[in-house]
Amino acid sequence: MQSCDSGGLFLSLNHTIQSCDSGGDAVLSIDIAKRMADAFEVSLDYLVGASEKQINKEMLNRIEEVDKLKPEEKKMVFTFLDAFITKTKLQVLL
Repeated sequence: MQSCDSGGLFLSLNHTIQSCDSGGDAVLSIDIAKRMADAFEVSLDYLVGASEKQINKEMLNRIEEVDKLKPEEKKMVFTFLDAFITKTKLQVLL
């Protein structure tokens, strides 16, 4: 993390203004953090270390598309997915 001398504002190389906390460390705005997560195609949780799981953009897009389905269609998708996951786990055990 970049350091700040006076606890004020500084201009980073990409001309993004960031603030500094009381300890003098740079603090990114949520908007900038979101843009960074989007650029790296990771979640904000993963970017800030709150999650060890990295969910890629393609997976998130699919989840969003499933969420748009009618309830009965979602149930069919989840039933198929559950069956496939169960089958895969059973194959590992055998």
